[in-house]
Amino acid sequence: MLGLMHVQIKNWQNEFVIVPAVYNEWLVEVKEGDRRDPPEADAFTRQRLHPHQHNHPDPAHDDKAMKWHFPSWTRDHAVYMYQRLSEDHPCFSPNHAHEGGIYLQFVVDHVPDNLPAYVLFAQADWFRDAESRRDRHRPLLWQEECLRRRVNIDGSINEQNKADIWVPLGQTFGIFPPKFKKRSVSLWAGGRRDPATVVVVEQCWRDMLREFNATMFPPKKQPCIHFYPYDNMIVSREQIMKHDPCVWKNAYIKLVSAATCHRSIFDKTVLSTESLNHYLEGSAGQRRGRRGLLGTEAVDLVGNLDDVGTYMKHAASGTLEHLNHVIWGGKPPHMDGVDFATVYDHECMCNLNSEGLCHSADSLAVVQHVDADSDCDGHKFSDAL
Repeated sequence: MLGLMHVQIKNWQNEFVIVPAVYNEWLVEVKEGDRRDPPEADAFTRQRLHPHQHNHPDPAHDDKAMKWHFPSWTRDHAVYMYQRLSEDHPCFSPNHAHEGGIYLQFVVDHVPDNLPAYVLFAQADWFRDAESRRDRHRPLLWQEECLRRRVNIDGSINEQNKADIWVPLGQTFGIFPPKFKKRSVSLWAGGRRDPATVVVVEQCWRDMLREFNATMFPPKKQPCIHFYPYDNMIVSREQIMKHDPCVWKNAYIKLVSAATCHRSIFDKTVLSTESLNHYLEGSAGQRRGRRGLLGTEAVDLVGNLDDVGTYMKHAASGTLEHLNHVIWGGKPPHMDGVDFATVYDHECMCNLNSEGLCHSADSLAVVQHVDADSDCDGHKFSDAL
């Protein structure tokens, strides 16, 4: 699957590419009932979406092209986009894992030899106020400018600043530094959720840690993490390539193309006692007569759930968001905060930050305050796979 390259670029290997996870936010023509007013944009940004092989659109697909209204700030940036609305139209990526599916799609389309130097992955909402905050005398994305200073002409990272970059962006364009939270999988046992949700989510978390050869949650203990929410980030080519292309492709198949994170019975030897008890204690009415997901008969897990979309929203996209720092950043689940002053270069960040925010290096230290929205105290992690 190939997406749209919105502007011409000279050297893909040396580029900072923006991959927005757009649904219908920038769409000009959508089905009635799904219509949204497109953001302000000028005539330059009115385009049709074509299949793309680095700026070579295929005119044969013009009759199938959707009309998109690109925000005018995109004229100054390399923007690479997929659409999730129709598999009958070009540049399609399945909407099974929401924004996380777009990110995986881009990686599997470009590994191992065609990744740009840096990729900014973000939901469309992250850019919502970008145009209104734009300063013509400064780069729109100070993060891009500060990271570009690390890149040599040939696309390699400057030796004096050599680093494998993963940096979270937080909820919106204008918020820095991003929020840092702790969360337990027990969140999915609350409210009116089906009792199966928490075990579906926990099993998917454990499966993806194994897939990416990461630090594992201890068996029988309910997983808990420190993480940056919202699934928006910048990541370098070197960081992506720490995982073999087959690992990325396997994750894409499970979470996006097949839309089933776990295709067999749950692993009762590792799932937490709390999650299993919550599922087993659910009323028969809540389980609605489904075949037992903990039984001895092998079943297609998602295929036998009544609300596939609901489960996969939490199991696939939720896993990619909550384990973003593990999958993309190579961090342990219970990570310390990111030292942003080191990642961006503090002087550059102070000079170019479009919000005029110049935090002291001390305020951006590695160990940051964690907003507690669930209890993670006392959790320990194991390196065993």
